[in-house]
Parts: sequence; structure tokens; C-alpha cells
Amino acid sequence: SAPFFDPVDDPVAEEGVRIGDRYYFVSFEGNVHPVKVDRRVPQGLDAWSMFSDAERAAGWRMGGSQLAAASQARGELYVLVHQGKAHSHKDAGQNVFVYDADSGERLREISLSAPATSIAVTGGDAPLLVTNGAPFTGLHVYDAVTGKHVRTVPEVGVMPLVLAPLYPQP
Repeated sequence: SAPFFDPVDDPVAEEGVRIGDRYYFVSFEGNVHPVKVDRRVPQGLDAWSMFSDAERAAGWRMGGSQLAAASQARGELYVLVHQGKAHSHKDAGQNVFVYDADSGERLREISLSAPATSIAVTGGDAPLLVTNGAPFTGLHVYDAVTGKHVRTVPEVGVMPLVLAPLYPQP
């Protein structure tokens, strides 16, 4: 495919998330790069910014090891964010910003009960947001629509680094 991001000035995290025939890649500087994959050759679409100029000046950045998730049914992109310095893209986040994946409009912000390094969203019309962090304080479960903390699962064995809810793919 043709290049769809600048790997020197604004690289993307390697974990793209899928909604329908598009993958969404989040850049270190907070730009979202949609890539359409319904053809033989993927097509980069117009990028959009996650942050306003004021938020960028305040140091808002994406972060975590599994920093993005998607609700297929709702067409929403969830991104783990924090305030930090350049190159802090692996730092834990205290908030999740939720966007309409097609328009790039921010729909809501979810304040987390504990810093997180990984997020996942379950399927269906009433999705749950699941997070974990380092240090591991359990799996934290939120209503992904209201942002309300539902429960914490304190003991799950070895700390999971990657969260993968099981639900049918489109």
C-alpha cells in the first residue's frame, strides 16, 4: 500500500483495532490513521486528531501496551490516554477517550479507578470496558457506555498483558 503515516515524525502503535472493513492505528502524537482493507491493497484514509490544540499543549498523549480497543456494534474507538512527555507512549493511562470511529468526534471520557496499561471492549450493544495495569491491581470492569465502574476482579492468576474478549467477529 501507499504510506499512510510518517514513521520518523509521528510513528503509529503497531496494534491497530478493527471496525468492519477498517483498521485504526493511533500515532504517538495522537493522530488516528484509518486504513480500509476491503480490497486487495489496503487504502489509507484521512487521519484525524484525538486532541485539541489545548490538550496537546497540556501534554495529553496515548499510552499503554494495549492502548486501543473498539466496539464493533457501536462503531466506537476507545483509546487509553495520559498526560506526559514525548515518548511516553508505553506509560499507563488514567482515562479512556471514546470516539466515533467514522467522524473522529470525541463522544465521552471515562475516568478509570486505577491506572491501566491494557484495555479491551466486549461485543454487543451494551459493551463492557476491561482494563488492567502495572502494578497489577486486578481486572477492572466498566460499563463502556456510561463509564461507571462495575466491579474489580482481584485474582486472575498471572497478570494478563493482553486482554482479548471473546465475541463473534463480523
